[in-house]
Order: sequence, then structure tokens, then C-alpha cells
Amino acid sequence: MRHADAVHVRCPANISLLALALLRGARRPGPRWVKYAGNWQPDGAEPWSYAVQRRWLAANYHRGVVTVNGQWPDQPPHVYTFHNPSLTEAELAAGRRAAADKRLTQPLELLFVGALNDAKGVGRVLQVALALRQQDVPYRLRLLGDGPDRPRYESWAADHSLRDIVFHGWVPPQAVGRFNAAAHFILHPSLSEGWPKVLSEAMAYGVVPVASAVSSMPQILAATGAGVACPVEDIDGLTAAIVNYVNNPAEWQAASRAGVAAAPQFGYRAYQAAVADLFRRAWGIELKTPSPTPATLAGVAPTLHATNGHVKH
Repeated sequence: MRHADAVHVRCPANISLLALALLRGARRPGPRWVKYAGNWQPDGAEPWSYAVQRRWLAANYHRGVVTVNGQWPDQPPHVYTFHNPSLTEAELAAGRRAAADKRLTQPLELLFVGALNDAKGVGRVLQVALALRQQDVPYRLRLLGDGPDRPRYESWAADHSLRDIVFHGWVPPQAVGRFNAAAHFILHPSLSEGWPKVLSEAMAYGVVPVASAVSSMPQILAATGAGVACPVEDIDGLTAAIVNYVNNPAEWQAASRAGVAAAPQFGYRAYQAAVADLFRRAWGIELKTPSPTPATLAGVAPTLHATNGHVKH
């Protein structure tokens, strides 16, 4: 750290506790930035180490800045709202092309992307699938991901005669786009998140999120109009949200387009601009950024053009 120009730490994690302790006593470097990737104001129980790290960061014992997902009551001045980046300009362009002619047709194409476990909500996804079948809503559900609980979920689906479900297992990140291109909805009833990148990646392709009202998910979906968030265990609410879109396809179309319009906020170009702005505001440091070419600016909001560019670390 003594030889670094800046330090970046990702929390919450066990190794982060050591990093925060070192930053408490270290004089160098001056610029120190901690990203808290979890839920900044959780409603329920959480690991004790997470709570310790949040209290430490809120009190600014590390003497730097913190970036979080969402905006929160009583957010200290050194805590900044930031979006998680996950989209290149090429991916944003591919998403726009795929979404241009997308319409809500039946059977519905449902998608889940993530680790196959209860925390991510796979059991709740299957319950929503069962509820849709009971309401005679035709669908195909594709689950991308894997985990030790996969056989249990497959057995549950078989026991309930859910035949329109495919467990694809792990899929390379570069292949997820073709699933997003075909999907109408992405289901994400997770117990705990910051902001899941799979949602912004799906939104870029015009996929409408139906997610749990956890952390920043309800904030961002409401602000963008790109989808719906329901209480975590509200299977009826999650199902009703999908059925409402089926009965009102114009609302689905509007949400789909809103997701595509919002997706550049989660692109790397927007993130680079936000990082440059953070260093400027927090430490008065102007990061060197080459002038972006017209090709790299395709699909980026005009307000970002003046500050876009590659951040030199």
C-alpha cells in the first residue's frame, strides 16, 4: 500500500476485514475506495462479519469513500451510490438488436441465471412455474447455473410434473446472451443481493425482471420502469406480476423498452465515467482518459460523452 497511488477494497468478505484494519492505521495512500457489494441496509439477519464491516464503513474508519448499490436514508456524505458494470458496448448493441422486434408471445420464455440454491431463490422460481401451470399460462423455463442442490430441484420438478423446464447447468458467460435474446422474463427472487448483474444484462436484451424486493432491486426497477419487485416469499405476487403482463402486453412492451433504455447505465463506459467523477469529487484527481471514438460511444447517453474514456490505473 505504501507504493500504491490508490487502494480499492471489495466488501463484504473475510479478507476485507484485514484490509480495513490496515487502512485504519495506514497513512498511505490517500485515495482509498471501498465497494460494499451487499445489501447496505438489510431487513433481516446477516453474518456478523457483514454487520461489522458495514458499521466500520459507515463510520468511515478506513478514511476514504464507499460505493453502494441503491440510495438509502441517512446515507453519509462519503457513501456514494454506484451501479455495477457488466456490459460492453458490443453487448449493449447486440441487446438492442435482439430487443428491437421482441414481442410477448406464448409460450412465455422464462429465465433464471445464477447458482442453483435456496438463497438465490431457485425453489421459489419452481413454485412460480407450478402456479403458472395451475393458471393455464403456457411457458418454458430455462435455468442456467449449477450447484449441489440441482438434483433436489430436478426431483421436485419431476414430482410436480413440470415438464416445460430445462436445467442447462453452467453456461459460459458469452453464451448467456442467446438465452436473453429469447427470454421474456428473468426471475430472481433472491434472499440477499446488492444489485445482481444478471438483471441488467437481461434488461439490455429487453427481458423484464420479476425479482424480490431486496436491497436496490425495487429501487432500480421502479426508477427505470423495467420490471417488478415483490416480497421474497410472495409466490402469489410474483406469479400475479407475470400474469398481469400477459393480460396487458403493452405494459410488458413498455417495461422491455425501458430496460433496454436503462441498460447503458450498467455499461463499462458509464462506469468509467463514474469512476473519473468519483476521483474528481473525492480527491480532486483528474484521471487520464483518452478521447472516446464514435464507435465506443454507440448507445451511451449523451450526458456521459464528455467524461467517458478508459481509466488509467
